[in-house]
Amino acid sequence: MLAFNSLYRGVLRLPQFKGKSLLEKSIRKALFTPAPSLVAGGLLMELDPLEWPQVSLIKDGCLEPLTTALYGELLATGDTYVDVGAHVGFHTLVARGLVGARGRVIAIEPQPYNCERILNNWRANGFENIMLYVAAAGNRDCSVVLSDQSPTDKSRLSLCLDPVNDQHQRFKVPMVRLSTVLEEQRVDRVRLLKIDVEGFEPEVIEGLGAWMDRVDNIVLEVLGAPAEISAKGLALLQNIQAAGLSLYTIAGETLDIERPIPENNVWAARVQSLES
Repeated sequence: MLAFNSLYRGVLRLPQFKGKSLLEKSIRKALFTPAPSLVAGGLLMELDPLEWPQVSLIKDGCLEPLTTALYGELLATGDTYVDVGAHVGFHTLVARGLVGARGRVIAIEPQPYNCERILNNWRANGFENIMLYVAAAGNRDCSVVLSDQSPTDKSRLSLCLDPVNDQHQRFKVPMVRLSTVLEEQRVDRVRLLKIDVEGFEPEVIEGLGAWMDRVDNIVLEVLGAPAEISAKGLALLQNIQAAGLSLYTIAGETLDIERPIPENNVWAARVQSLES
């Protein structure tokens, strides 16, 4: 990369001549423009070969294949999908491919690096009916200070767990309730809500408020082996059931918290959602 930068710098320092701007543009395109990778569903993503979840996408073209397959069963043209903790946007791309131009995709992600990647990946596929909130989701509307993370792992930013790869550089972003987002976006009903926020899922669900009744399906991360699920996690699952949703693995089996949870994701569904 240093050699490429030196070459580019040398061209920039040349005296002005006819065609110099075209030469500079050609060098930028050849040396510095990311080459999109093809991932599941024929989608394109600009992927960082230094960050391990994106390395997995380069290698396999997919993250959480069982969860991704479930999206195909739940989402249809015209549906609304909300992604809380969107990382670099893989699941938002899959969802947008399923809901089409008449559907809606809303993403919430607090990590600035991830947000830039999300926008680049949406642009690579020409998707426009998508909205990104550069924010954290929670149980109140305020602001929070977070730490940047190591270049090798931008996926485990947490508001409540012990730091993983946190750096000294800090940034401040809004915290928003999901009810605020859905009201602002004039959403009528959410077909699928995905939440992956490293242990902060209960606060995100609390932020739904009365909008919980308008959510048909939730896919949320449950951290830890069955014996390690926290009391907070168990209470969250009980609250979701109390709201009228049934709990399943992403493979469609009735959830048994005594057994390993595939891909650490739980699917909560309303009865009418399963029948539709």
